[in-house]
Amino acid sequence: MKLFDYLRNKRLARIALKGKNSDARLKAMKKITDAAVLKEAALKDSAFSVRLAAVEKITDAAVLQEVALKDSERWVRQAAVAKITDAAVLKEAALKDSDKGVRKAAMQKITDAAVLKEAALKDSNEHVRQAAVKKITDAAVLKEVALKDSDYDVRTAAVKKITDTAVLKEVALKGSYSDVRYAVVEKITDAAVLKEAALKDSAFSVRWAAVEKITDAAVLKEEALKDSE
Repeated sequence: MKLFDYLRNKRLARIALKGKNSDARLKAMKKITDAAVLKEAALKDSAFSVRLAAVEKITDAAVLQEVALKDSERWVRQAAVAKITDAAVLKEAALKDSDKGVRKAAMQKITDAAVLKEAALKDSNEHVRQAAVKKITDAAVLKEVALKDSDYDVRTAAVKKITDTAVLKEVALKGSYSDVRYAVVEKITDAAVLKEAALKDSAFSVRWAAVEKITDAAVLKEEALKDSE
């Protein structure tokens, strides 16, 4: 029985590594458990489907790191990134990979505040920026994103994370995007800020959101008179 298993595994390894047809190599790869065969396939096979199948079975951190940084196919790199924990490799993938999907996959595993900040403020893709924002706790960074990011979803994701009252007030009164001001007004309870938003904001939606939260009759009257002009 042992001899039979040995011969079968040797045949599978030969097909997995040297089969002329990528479908045959892929079929064989799904049955392979030998770490050396998996490594060779992950690093050298010409078909990305075979490399991907190998990566999905590999536990060797060094091999996964090499694939994550060097493979030519984004799906293979992304699969490797999903399995690694090395902070330096994740940082490089998160900040330097050419594919947004790989950067986002890495971002979801990043805990380094400096890396999260750089991605939130500088990444070219809104989904990567949003993934970074969702993990940030620094009020100053969140404020900068809320005030300056070009994408609605990224800005509102930042607003949702802000808990500092002073920062929320600043965004509510100084934000250049009405959707951000609206999101903050929906979140705050500060009567003075709500009053200023109700009376002075240039966007009707923001003024209305503020009015709906105000209970001061005098302020409501003043807003009613102002909007009727």
